[in-house]
Amino acid sequence: MRKNENVIKEIDSFQTIPFRLNDIFTIPIFIFIGTVILIILNPEEKSEQTYYQLYYIFILPLIILMTLFLTLGRIFIRWHNLKSLKYILTNQRILFIDRQFNNVVKAFELNEIEIDFTENSSNNGYIIIKVPEPKEYVDSLEIASLFFTKRTRGIPLFENKNIMYNISSVRLVFKKIIETQKNIA
Repeated sequence: MRKNENVIKEIDSFQTIPFRLNDIFTIPIFIFIGTVILIILNPEEKSEQTYYQLYYIFILPLIILMTLFLTLGRIFIRWHNLKSLKYILTNQRILFIDRQFNNVVKAFELNEIEIDFTENSSNNGYIIIKVPEPKEYVDSLEIASLFFTKRTRGIPLFENKNIMYNISSVRLVFKKIIETQKNIA
């Protein structure tokens, strides 16, 4: 902790497997895509013996592993992060702290971030921390936006690392973070 930095709140998170709404869509989609690829690449009876060997030794396990990672692996990564991290709100930063070693894994300056939250019916949810991109990077995106649609569309292949999962009373925690951000300015 820095000088003049005080802990305002240790943010509680409950330790269940963190499913998100997009998992309802991504898991069946990735299983379907993996199955289609397996069917397309399946060797015919008249294929050479070397293709059979290549298919069953290399292609089949690779596609199965990739499908498992894109479905269950994503959930396991979220669950592991949830089990290994605790979140602390200070008067200057949001800290992601390793539960086992008690060291700071990530720190976000409150005056440099934008936050949003998603809440489910039981008042629990997750808080998304967005660090704005540098101006030079944003300027280069203006040219790209002439040819491509919005960058955030589609199914993300990798998990966002700046999310606080399974937060109890997420709306109250969100309001507390916003209030702390306003006190800095």
